[in-house]
Amino acid sequence: RLRSRGLGDVYKRQYFIEEIPQKFKFAYLQYYYLCDFINELNACQRTNYHIDSSLQDRDFRNCLAHYGLGQFLKENEIIDDDIMKGLTYKAFNTDYHSSKQLLYKYLGDLSEQIKADIF
Repeated sequence: RLRSRGLGDVYKRQYFIEEIPQKFKFAYLQYYYLCDFINELNACQRTNYHIDSSLQDRDFRNCLAHYGLGQFLKENEIIDDDIMKGLTYKAFNTDYHSSKQLLYKYLGDLSEQIKADIF
C-alpha cells in the first residue's frame, strides 16, 4: 500500500507517463479533419462555427497517420530529447508543448461554440 506521498510520487514517476505522443496524435487527427468538416457543416446547416486552421498541415497529418517519422523529417532534423522528435518544430516552428497547447485551445474553442449552441 502506498501511504506516503513521497513513495506515491516515486511510483507515479516510474509507472505513469505524463506525456505520450499518441494523445497528441489522436487530437491532431481529429483537429485536422474538423478544420474541413466545420466549413462543410456551416454550409449545410447554416451554422457559424469556427476553428483556427493554422495548424492544419497535410504533410504533418500524413506523417502521423501513415508514413512515419522518416518520411517527414530528415535524419539531421531529428531531436532525440523532444517528445515528437522534432516533428512539431518542422511543421509549426514551435516545440511540442506549445503546439499541444494551441491544438487543445483550438479544439476547446470549437467545443465551447457548440456547447453554446446546444445549451
